[in-house]
Amino acid sequence: MISAHPAISATVVVLILYIIAGVSVKRFWGYKFALNPLKIVAGVSKRASLSNTQVFFFTLIVAWLALFWAAKTGELIPIHETVLGLLGITVIGSGASKAAAVSRFRVTGENWAWSKRKRWIKESFNKSKINQTPKISDLLTSDQGFEIAKFQAVVFSLVIGISLLYNGATAEEAADFSNFKIEDVYLGLIGLSQGVYVSGKVIGPDLFAELNKKLDLVRKREVAFISAVSNSNAWKESSKSDEDKDKGKDKDKDKDKEEERRLKLASEQCAPTEYAAYMSAASEAVEIVGHLTGNPVEASNMEPGLPSIK
Repeated sequence: MISAHPAISATVVVLILYIIAGVSVKRFWGYKFALNPLKIVAGVSKRASLSNTQVFFFTLIVAWLALFWAAKTGELIPIHETVLGLLGITVIGSGASKAAAVSRFRVTGENWAWSKRKRWIKESFNKSKINQTPKISDLLTSDQGFEIAKFQAVVFSLVIGISLLYNGATAEEAADFSNFKIEDVYLGLIGLSQGVYVSGKVIGPDLFAELNKKLDLVRKREVAFISAVSNSNAWKESSKSDEDKDKGKDKDKDKDKEEERRLKLASEQCAPTEYAAYMSAASEAVEIVGHLTGNPVEASNMEPGLPSIK
């Protein structure tokens, strides 16, 4: 039988810990308390993270059981090593998942800054919307669709978690709880699911590596275009003419039309070859950017920069 007072005490403490966790992530959700557990465990893309969910789920269960038996017996009792092993497997899996994401699903700082300055992205290359809410389906799917490894991890996590909570809470003696063992086969299944899940991230299609190459090439060709334009006689003559015309006039007047005229001059007369090379690389890069962010890049933002008028 579950004793009422120890159960209430343990539940209150775990709820306090849950509230602390919800408050700690509120800045990611418009500074509102995250009551939804999926918001607490969400990753940077605002999708529910499976690895974070597993760690959070098992941590709360083990914390509740430890507090329950501490309130019931007046002392901390040992926990079977297989339970600690379960926490270790999920923590290692979570760390490996984050390491894979950091090493693969990112672009260099230079490419990120350039893309943001060109307004190809708002803040990141992830599909992240302001009002996006993490869903249970995030735990079972990826951008490629349903993930069997994720499904397996969720199923066996629930089986083990519910079994651990039930047996730990209904044990008659502290020794019974201390001796509760998770069979190696179940730990193996959790470990296997974690391994397949992380391996899928490591060996899956790496669009970010391809994007990095494309953005490096685009930036290189933009520099070549700007250099060719600034060294062309047509640009130098135009700059002198513009300087004479601008004397005594409002320089902000018809700014858009002037910028359009300058771009046309640069792309058609000053450096048409370099412009074509830049646009070819840029068109390939924005396809990947649009796929990753879910927001197509506007055509006007694809244009290369221009030399400043001295």
